Amino acid sequence: MQRRPLGILALGLILFLFSLPPPAFILSSAVAEPADADAAPPAIYPVGSEPQPEPSPVRWEDTTAILGSVRLDSVTKTVTATGWVNQTEGAIEVLACGTGGKVHESVFVLALNPLDLQAAFLLAGLKGGEPMSEIGQGPPNGAPVDILVEWKDGDETQTARAETFVWNIEDNVVLPETPWTFTGSVVKDGQFKALAEESLVVTYWDPYAIVNLPLPCGANDEILHVNTNTVPPYHTPVTFRFVPATRTPFAADFNGIQTALEAAVGGHWKIQRHDQWNFLSPDVLPPGLQQGTFSVFVSTTNQSSLSQAETWMETCQAPFFILGTNRDCVAVTYVPRKHPVSQALIKALQLAEPAEGSPAEKAGLRGEEK
Repeated sequence: MQRRPLGILALGLILFLFSLPPPAFILSSAVAEPADADAAPPAIYPVGSEPQPEPSPVRWEDTTAILGSVRLDSVTKTVTATGWVNQTEGAIEVLACGTGGKVHESVFVLALNPLDLQAAFLLAGLKGGEPMSEIGQGPPNGAPVDILVEWKDGDETQTARAETFVWNIEDNVVLPETPWTFTGSVVKDGQFKALAEESLVVTYWDPYAIVNLPLPCGANDEILHVNTNTVPPYHTPVTFRFVPATRTPFAADFNGIQTALEAAVGGHWKIQRHDQWNFLSPDVLPPGLQQGTFSVFVSTTNQSSLSQAETWMETCQAPFFILGTNRDCVAVTYVPRKHPVSQALIKALQLAEPAEGSPAEKAGLRGEEK
């Protein structure tokens, strides 16, 4: 009974407070400012014409250009970026991605703006090639670059080529030494694709990546894994050095080989691309050859060429033999070695006959009986 007057008093106090004008600080925050009649309307861009991000401004320290976290030595043309070990086992399609890239299948992560990396390559004078039509379709074209990876093992600095961190489970070997290919990424649907996907250096051919592996195994997304024998521990800091190469990956120059064969041997040579092999063979026979064929398998080393040739010969189950090899090619045929067309091909590609104990013989490929 004694609480009733207190309740009435509280109700009266609440009504009194609501009857007062609001404090100034409430008015200042609650009352909206009138719209500026002269303010420009928001810009609306058609699809595909939106403004794109730009690379970081270039700063110079002596002869070094700095673009964000990417550095370019203007004297040696070496591009440097830093990151860490991201994956120490399992299948991969990417050697190095950005922090928002395919981290589930990338050996390394590099902490950088992809625009800065591509801009640094261009400032170094490197040029990308004709873009590949789609993922897995190649080979890639562009300027060759060697990739060196540095890291600390205790107090010692270790350096290894990028290829040494990739294992080919089909051939059961580490990737052979090769320069990589600066293809450059592309703009599509209004997006710089390397920025959208952050695939920086890839082992599975990708037209959206900045750097591609030139070897034929780059067409297969199932056979490349992390080389557990060489990769540093997880999260080890690394430095990538991209150095312009003085040699071109032979596998990327199919058109040059085709031109040389047609000029020296004759006929028309067609480039054949498949998942397991890449080779050239005549679809119009050279003059003087009534029947028979040649297949010239191309890679960066004889080992890769021989592996392709061996698989192909097993599939064909025909009496082929190795006509000759060089550092980059294996030529296979059943046209006699002494035939003028065979001799012209040997001369055009400077092929050597497989010697006893050579990789060709060890691969189990048949030699021609003299």
